[in-house]
Amino acid sequence: MANKTDRRIQRTRHALVQAFTSLLLEPRRYDQIKVSEIVERADVGRSTFYEHYKSKEEILAESIQRPFAALAQSVDADCGVDNLRVALDHFWQNRSQARGIFGGAARRPVARILATMIQARLTARLKAQAPSDALRIRLAAIALAEAQLGIIAVWLGGEIACSTEPVAQVLRDMARAVAAAT
Repeated sequence: MANKTDRRIQRTRHALVQAFTSLLLEPRRYDQIKVSEIVERADVGRSTFYEHYKSKEEILAESIQRPFAALAQSVDADCGVDNLRVALDHFWQNRSQARGIFGGAARRPVARILATMIQARLTARLKAQAPSDALRIRLAAIALAEAQLGIIAVWLGGEIACSTEPVAQVLRDMARAVAAAT
């Protein structure tokens, strides 16, 4: 019975994320998307949404986990540029929608989510080395998240004309510098 419940929960969460993502990819701003629209598109009740997510930002966090993982992993010592290039290729292929995430109304919540992802990786990395200052790690994670999003936004906007390779290298080098300074 537990497996059936787990599958039902997974299907519901998937339907909610798909509905949210489809709304986010329409030519509209993140702040204009309402929970009522998400549940209508997912064909579930409003209370079902709140059984799975506390807020619209929480569903945003789940929807960007995979494509933003490479940005968070860039602080790892063994991070190469390959995963960053794959993520950048994805952002480039979907640049009309990605511009809204990197530069639109979603930018602030996306930056918070990415900073939290980076903070978790920095904390794990630094715990293995020595006790660390949580505030210092949080501030470094916020700074890196904002810098990464800014670089990607100007690249997607055409202000910097180049392939993914130099952007990936700068993102990796910047992340390594922040990690080393933390």
